[in-house]
Amino acid sequence: IGVIGNMDEEKVLKIVKSKFNGMCELLQKAWLIILLFIFLIIPTIIYGTYFLYILSIVVFSIVTSIYMFFRCQQYKAFEYVFYKDKLKFNSNFFNVENKIIKYNNIIEVKYKQSVIQRFFGLGDIIINTSAENGLNNGIIITSVENVENLYEEINLIVNK
Repeated sequence: IGVIGNMDEEKVLKIVKSKFNGMCELLQKAWLIILLFIFLIIPTIIYGTYFLYILSIVVFSIVTSIYMFFRCQQYKAFEYVFYKDKLKFNSNFFNVENKIIKYNNIIEVKYKQSVIQRFFGLGDIIINTSAENGLNNGIIITSVENVENLYEEINLIVNK
């Protein structure tokens, strides 16, 4: 017979999922995409053949499509579950990552929006903890809709 935990402690208060927006993702990574395109187009300019031009466009399209597919799947795998006393982060994409942050270890909750994210109505929520190692000392909830309202909700949950 298993031990039954306190049901009130495990009550889910909020579940947050990241939202994938392909155009927003492309625009935020524009420098990388432009660099890839330039790298692929230079041989075409040097050798001046249509075959290389078409090949570079095809390779560029394939690489960009693969990147976008995997980013979309990665976003779908992110889940942030808020309980009475802790936050659980789960990601089961290629690598499995699970993390629990107790609210009493949280030192700051903030949100940010880039110009591109604001255009698409998205933003990131950053939850910093008091971890001493300087690495993995918090969590970033990426690309959420209504970031200001969600920030307020999370702040209320965390600071009860």
